[in-house]
Amino acid sequence: RLQRKHPRATAAQLADILERDYLRAVTGGGALVGATAVVPGVGTVASLGLSAAATVGFLEATALYSTSLAELHGIRLTNPEKASTMVMAIMLGEEGTALLGTLSGQAAGREMSANKAWGNVLSKSMAVPGFGSIRSRIQKAFLKNLLKRQGSALFGRALPFGIGAVVGGAGNLIMGRAVVANAKEAFGP
Repeated sequence: RLQRKHPRATAAQLADILERDYLRAVTGGGALVGATAVVPGVGTVASLGLSAAATVGFLEATALYSTSLAELHGIRLTNPEKASTMVMAIMLGEEGTALLGTLSGQAAGREMSANKAWGNVLSKSMAVPGFGSIRSRIQKAFLKNLLKRQGSALFGRALPFGIGAVVGGAGNLIMGRAVVANAKEAFGP
């Protein structure tokens, strides 16, 4: 869609647009959900439910951002398991990149730099030896990390008097910037 909208834009320019749109979406989503705690009658339970939905929205936006960025780098992911593994690895940062680097080295039969090889390994349609065990390790680390990060954000968004909006927006912005930095490290320029 972005390439059709900006036909003369370079891949780097499209990546900048993706980044801007992603950060706006996750920050706005967190702030909007946090702002619902101000509305009379919504209640804490409803705010917590909306906050859980905001977490899902953050994950969806991150998945869209990550897979779009992968496509800009010539990596087309058609396997849903490989795509979700990539998204989890990007959200994990160094730990996820290191685990996928291990997978890349195994697939190539030698040690390789993680951010030079893992995207290409995930994009291949062939079975990658060790993928299941690496995916499992990434998934466990991801869930642990997600619960730690989003757990505090979940309750922070439910704070009244507009504090929840600030906490939700700022928290999502911080997490979104971390995702952007991890993706830049994973894919390169």
